[in-house]
Amino acid sequence: MDCTRYKDGVMRSVRSVGIQWFVAALMVLACDRARAEDGRALPATVEGLRRKAEAGDLGAAFEYGDWIRKGSKGPKDPVEAARWYRRAAEGGEARAQASLGWALHHGIGVEKNDVESARWLAKSAEQGNAFAQFGYAEMLATGTGTARDAAAAARWLRKAAGQGMPEAQHNLGARLVAGAGMVPDPEEGMEWLRKAAAQGSAQAKNHLGTVYLEGLGGRPDPIAAAKWFRAAAEHELADAQRNLGNLYHDGNGVPASPAQAARWWLLAAEQGMPEAQLDVGRAYLTGTGVPKNPAVGLGWVRRSALQGFAEAQFVLGMMSRDGNAVPRDEAEAYRWFLLAAAQGIKPATVERALLKPGLEPAQIEAAEKAAREFKPVVEAPKPKSVEP
Repeated sequence: MDCTRYKDGVMRSVRSVGIQWFVAALMVLACDRARAEDGRALPATVEGLRRKAEAGDLGAAFEYGDWIRKGSKGPKDPVEAARWYRRAAEGGEARAQASLGWALHHGIGVEKNDVESARWLAKSAEQGNAFAQFGYAEMLATGTGTARDAAAAARWLRKAAGQGMPEAQHNLGARLVAGAGMVPDPEEGMEWLRKAAAQGSAQAKNHLGTVYLEGLGGRPDPIAAAKWFRAAAEHELADAQRNLGNLYHDGNGVPASPAQAARWWLLAAEQGMPEAQLDVGRAYLTGTGVPKNPAVGLGWVRRSALQGFAEAQFVLGMMSRDGNAVPRDEAEAYRWFLLAAAQGIKPATVERALLKPGLEPAQIEAAEKAAREFKPVVEAPKPKSVEP
């Protein structure tokens, strides 16, 4: 099992540090288990594993639960898997305690219960399970299922990072750089980010690029930023692809190249990133770095706007107002300005007010109704929760 490629494939759409603990810990747990299984012989049959589990072997109970959960030898049964996890967890099996904690948090085979999730993660963490330490740290940091405790969260996160877990190293580094829940220490934060990056963490590489670009650890260094953004972009991380495109657009840390900017933006846009979709749309509308093609540009702007990206909604409103690449339609423009203004785009508020007096009451009513009923169509795939 190529765990580095596996993790990167799942994590490339995860943009929020706050949700990485859940996705990443499940992922690392799965990879750890795969590595362990590569080095030892499992029972020849699931039936043999079940007999060992029923005889009281806690490790077998945990592993049998895994087999059932994954459907390795038959239909998946998350309820039965959770039962075996609980049986092993109650006997003190740390891996089972961690898996039961994840199941309880996510409602996999059991009713979602964050209080119970935190309790089992804490038990596993106390036994030294890095994945549980990571997850419990995040629950403490966010007050999920337990009282918020930033100091305790930092301690557990350090323990997981100290065991070499790259996701924990990334989160610890990010929090030290930003001073999120702990005393700011950009220098130490960058060291943890480098450790995670050395293990192949695309998120850490992208974060290092941001640190260097903004000079959070000293003076800005756009050349170093470009190096790290490129390293992360090669993992197909959409955020990094857009960041690298922005550097090419601005000629910051790399030679200015509209074509390269459009290339990297397009890669991010194709993954469903609305910010990059708007970038690509503008490039095609103006012929910057790509052949001018208003129809293609409109398509990308619309895709971004339909995802609920306020800036794209404003741009689409302006296009509808002016008849740029679309038929002139002030009622349609008014609708998009309503949506953009509701998200705090001040120019949209101005444009909305200017258009309203020229519209019929029925047009205003229809546009306002459409805006109220608007539901974003999110293209970017949700982070896949890897099953333990």
